[in-house]
This record gives sequence, C-alpha cells and structure tokens, in this order.
Amino acid sequence: GAAGHMAHPMDYDDLSIDDIIELITELFSGQIENITEKIDGTNIQATMNPQGNIVFVRSKKDLNSNTGGMSISDMAEKWSDKPNVANTFVNSGHIIEKVFNKIGVDFFNPDINTKILVNCECVTAGVTNIMPYPSDQVDFHDLWIYKYNGSEWIKSEVTKTGLNILNKACEDIDNAKITPNIIIKLTKDNDNLSRKYIKEIKSIMNGAETIGEFKLNRFNQYIKNKYEWIANNPTGISALFNRWINSNKNTNIKIIKNMYPEHINELSEIDKKYYKDIISYCCEPLDTFFSKLGNDVISMCDGIINANSKNSTILQLKQELNAVIQDVKNSNNEDLNIKLEKQLNRLEKLGNQINPVEGIVFNYKGKIMKLTGSFAALNQILGSIKCSK
Repeated sequence: GAAGHMAHPMDYDDLSIDDIIELITELFSGQIENITEKIDGTNIQATMNPQGNIVFVRSKKDLNSNTGGMSISDMAEKWSDKPNVANTFVNSGHIIEKVFNKIGVDFFNPDINTKILVNCECVTAGVTNIMPYPSDQVDFHDLWIYKYNGSEWIKSEVTKTGLNILNKACEDIDNAKITPNIIIKLTKDNDNLSRKYIKEIKSIMNGAETIGEFKLNRFNQYIKNKYEWIANNPTGISALFNRWINSNKNTNIKIIKNMYPEHINELSEIDKKYYKDIISYCCEPLDTFFSKLGNDVISMCDGIINANSKNSTILQLKQELNAVIQDVKNSNNEDLNIKLEKQLNRLEKLGNQINPVEGIVFNYKGKIMKLTGSFAALNQILGSIKCSK
C-alpha cells in the first residue's frame, strides 16, 4: 500500500551495538511505549473527497486522479481476479464508509490545498494473507496530510493528531478501531532474557560498532573466501557491496564488469543467480537473533487480536504449514524444495515456535521498526512458496 515497507531493526545500518543493547533493555523492562500490533492485513489509505464520496488510495496515480481515489466498486473491479483481496477491500470499505460519514467532509478537506488521508489496515474474517482472524476488521493507524503544490498532491506529514475524532466515530461501529497499544508483561524472566540477549548480540557483532559495519565485515569475509578475484579490487568490492547488500541498483553492473574483464561471465551469473546467497550469509546471524528476540517479546505481549483464539490460530497455521511442506516435497520441484528447506531451517533455529500474530511495531529513537519473530519464515512458506507450487 501507500504506506510502504516497514523495517526490521537489522535494516537500520546506523544502529549501533549500544543502541541494540539499550533497545533490548527497554523492551524487556517495558520502557518502550506505544507498541502496536503488526497486523497481517492489506494496507490502504482512505479519505472523503470534496464531493463527499469515500475514496481509497493505494498509489500516487489514485491520489492525483480526478476523484482523488477509487470507490468501493472500483476496488472490487480492480481485484476481480483475486476474490480474497477484493472481498477484504469491499468489506473494509463499507466499514470505513460508516466511520467517515459520521465525521464529515470538512475533516478530510480542511482547505483547498490540503487533504487528510487515514492509513488503514484491513483484514477479512478468515485468512487475508496467511494469518487467520476471527472477523472483518479495520484498524486506523495514523493520518497522512497531503498538500497540493500546483500540479500534484505531495505528502506533508504523518501524525496521530486527530485520531481521537476517528476513535469517537468508531464507538458504535463494529470492527473499526484505532490500532490499540500492546502491553509487555513484566515477569521474573525478563531480566534473565535481557541479559541473555545482550550477551548474545555482543558475541554476534564481534567488535563491529554498527549493523552496517557488521554486514560489511561479513561481506568482505565471504568474498575473500569464495571470490578472491573480486576482493583484489577494493573499488569493485565496495561497488558490489552497495549493489547487493545495500540494494543500491544505481550501482551499474556494466561499470562493475569493466573492473573485472577476465570474469565478466562469472560476475553476471553471480549478479543474476547467487547474490541472494551472499545477502543471506551477511544477514543470517542478525536475522536469527532478531527473530528469536521477536518471538520472546511477542510471547509477553497483552492485547493482540488473536489472544482469545491463540491455540486454534497456531494449530491452523501448523496444519497449513504441513500441507505446503507435503505439497512441495511431492512436486519434485528442486528450486522450491531448496527454498522450502531454507525457510524450515530458519524456523528450526527458532525452536519451530509459531505465534498467532504477525509482530509488533514501535518507535525507537525516531525509527519506526517491527519485530516479527517466526512470521518472516512462515510468511515465505505460506505466501510465496505456496503460490509458486
């Protein structure tokens, strides 16, 4: 949706070892405030245009259209080939429509050059993506304020100011609410867990001061051991680090190839087929660490949507997981089996623990980040691998 991708802690290269230790301490002592659930739904932004019509925005094109977005019928038509997506948007659209009609057009259009969009997360009863939920639900995260610059609408700021108006409008409307805060329960185990994770991250970082430095050290080690001809060119190895690990595709592969005239074909093959293996090597220790941390923190959270159906949700996820595993193994598809084995290994490192929640979201030192525990691996299996069968 328009809100974009949300980062894990390991995605912030400037996060230092001291930052991570402080984060661990504050999580297990309940000092991180305003934690919310990361819902496995479909994101959309919604508003009421000046004509009083409820419209929905998932792209810049929608935002700058004559109507300012799509209607419910537009969304049903757009996703007619994906009934579950269409059903989620249509059902959620009607819930949102009830809330917004109670607020009125002026709230969303305070002046001719300003419009307010509400960032929404939508789930349908059953399974929206991979996580089952008991009923249709719309959660309102925050408000996105856009300004007109004379030719198009540009995002000005994101704020929670004004959510109280939506909260009041939700009072007598089922399945619509402001995203609630999650409480981390404090137990006698919290201090022990905190010490355990601090000791572990110090060992993993092995003297690296930041996450970015850790990735660079791992990358240099991997390249030196496997592709010494790359390592012999400092400019080339730096460019490939930017391209592969930092996902900076502006680092032109043609220019890099010119640095290795005797290895052009091999470099092309790595860039097309094997660079993801290098990324996995560089990030795997941090991926496992933050997934373990996520699992333990999530297990102490009060207030998740599936709290009353925890056991049945986990059972349903396990049954679906086993079904996909069996289907992939029976397919004799070598590539899919390799992908499946990789994700099963990720789960095994977490003790095969499965949670009834995608994860949690919080703000730490001005950075919005999420912890998802086992969901990341589970999502790969029940999402992309299942759909590839």
